[in-house]
Amino acid sequence: TNYDVVRTMSPILVKKDGMKLTCNDDGWVDILTDNCVKKLKHSGIVDDTFRIVVGNKDKIHSKIVMVGDIFNPCTEGIFMVYGKRSTREVLYNSGLGNSTGSGFGAIRILKKNR
Repeated sequence: TNYDVVRTMSPILVKKDGMKLTCNDDGWVDILTDNCVKKLKHSGIVDDTFRIVVGNKDKIHSKIVMVGDIFNPCTEGIFMVYGKRSTREVLYNSGLGNSTGSGFGAIRILKKNR
């Protein structure tokens, strides 16, 4: 199977409809996945095999990150990222979630598979 096990190096920020969501919110991982699919499409990549799965529910948690006076509820943890290798590499280089240009969503590959 084409997937990697990854860990956050910086917390993942996920926004939808003006709301900031964490792993404690219903559908969070689906919203994160949709966000990444939009990033990929913007880069001209379509990968029907792409998905993100929480690796270990005991190793995922929410965290508050303050940027100046802005309150950012985020998520840290271990995930499995499925899809073509080229798809995964584009995402790893751009980051997962929102505000990746501000340092959110950086990941480290723990275990690389195909």
